[in-house]
Amino acid sequence: MSEIHPAPADGVAVQGPVLRALLDDVLPSGSRVLVLGPHGSDVLNLVSARAAAVTILNDLPAAATTDDDTRYDVLLAAGGLDLGSSVDGWAERLEALAHLAAPGAVVVLGLPNEFVLSGLLDSKSSTWPQPGTAAALAYDDSRPASATDLAAELNRVGLPASRVFAAASSGDEPRALIDTTVANATRPGRFAARIAVQALEAASSGAELLAPLADAADAAAQAGLLSSTLSGWLAVSGPTGGRSVYTRIPGHDTVLAADRSRTAEDAWDVRVTAGSAEDDPSAPAAFTPSAIPAVIPDAVSVEHTLIRLAAAEDVPAFRTVAASLGAWARAEYAATKPTPERLPFWTWDELVADGAGFVPGIAPWRTTKSESVEDLLAAAWFRFHNRLVAGHRHHPWPAWTRGDDLVSTWLDMSGVEVTPALLARGRELADAIACTATGDPDLRSALLAADEARQEATELAAHIGSLEQALAYRDRQLLVRENRIRRLRAELQTAAAERDEVSAEKARLRQSRTYQVANQLRRATLLTRPSKLAAALRNRIR
Repeated sequence: MSEIHPAPADGVAVQGPVLRALLDDVLPSGSRVLVLGPHGSDVLNLVSARAAAVTILNDLPAAATTDDDTRYDVLLAAGGLDLGSSVDGWAERLEALAHLAAPGAVVVLGLPNEFVLSGLLDSKSSTWPQPGTAAALAYDDSRPASATDLAAELNRVGLPASRVFAAASSGDEPRALIDTTVANATRPGRFAARIAVQALEAASSGAELLAPLADAADAAAQAGLLSSTLSGWLAVSGPTGGRSVYTRIPGHDTVLAADRSRTAEDAWDVRVTAGSAEDDPSAPAAFTPSAIPAVIPDAVSVEHTLIRLAAAEDVPAFRTVAASLGAWARAEYAATKPTPERLPFWTWDELVADGAGFVPGIAPWRTTKSESVEDLLAAAWFRFHNRLVAGHRHHPWPAWTRGDDLVSTWLDMSGVEVTPALLARGRELADAIACTATGDPDLRSALLAADEARQEATELAAHIGSLEQALAYRDRQLLVRENRIRRLRAELQTAAAERDEVSAEKARLRQSRTYQVANQLRRATLLTRPSKLAAALRNRIR
């Protein structure tokens, strides 16, 4: 039997596949459930299918007016206790909630975080709630302000938390739930940190941010404060607290649940819950949850390593990693004996080192057409290029070296012969698996892009000035050469005129009476030398 009351006008119905996956693990069967505050129909359907009886309330009764015989096996308040209630004060509302719990009850209680990164970096976010709204109830001295305070309050009322999750949410939907102990122990580039960054980026898709969320989340993870900067917390009190990590793959309903591996050291056992996503055979890439490994090492991603090496301008080490990736990819390609289609995509942001080789992480993408190992390497490097450039990361190559030129350099390091067709195919495949919409760039990225544009304009202006100087110098050289050619032409014309004048003078001499008389006298002198005349005649006869 269910008792349902309408949701308040400003209530947020918490829902989504991640919350359902957690509830599926922690809710007992055949129990009496109290749902407090608005929840989505998908969550209510799951609870109704699991429970023997469900009561839905939007207001907490005072503890003094509650019948002691009315107790519930499950108390679900995933949206928290910041709601319009006849019970004033967060601590009093928690005490009233605890009074409704049967011995050993399962309690799922949410708490929003006022220090959430997405709110701090949102250019349109208001830091002060409007009077009369549920958010205004957050300004209460008795309200917990951290995961530690939330666990302490639950312990105070006799509902000790078996696990407290840090939640990365998008409005009314948690995109990821990470155990606070795990979140605070992880570091940038590792499994839990990668999940948190993906969830934050997916949750803030389309928002006008002041700075990239990924950078802020990595900084929080480096300081061991990641759980304090997500959207809120979700405490679970009861016999089981579920798994350590729940996350939704961006763009799909598939949820991954992970716990520390029982068989491998520093690794995660991953369970995949299939969603409603379907493959599109006409697209270059198909979403395939079964491609996700069952065990993922808790190691730093290859992308994080490459970004660090690029920032340090350690090109030899970068080249070594790129060569290792190329050798591993060719060996993996040959060892798997790939069929003409359904080959795995390699993405450096989810590939982690494992001894001398590498292991794919959460990368559920397969090809739909026959691809070569060079095509897959080109796609991986183009994806890395897009994420490197979009994040305005520092690298040792010239600033104007981007796109095909930069990817060609990396492919050459991986031992791949680059062709225009290979670059075009790699770019197409990389775009096919870029499924997360990023919206407008954040303000910091826009300012960096403007600075880069100004610097590029200055460099181009200097380049144009140097070209103008070179052209002016070339013009002067051409003018000197032209003048020299003109002088030489004039000299040649003068010499030709003199030659013509000499020829004309010779012609006049031959036609003169003096020349003819002299010529006849020359011939007459031959008769005075009979021997010479005889020799000449003899030679002519011969």
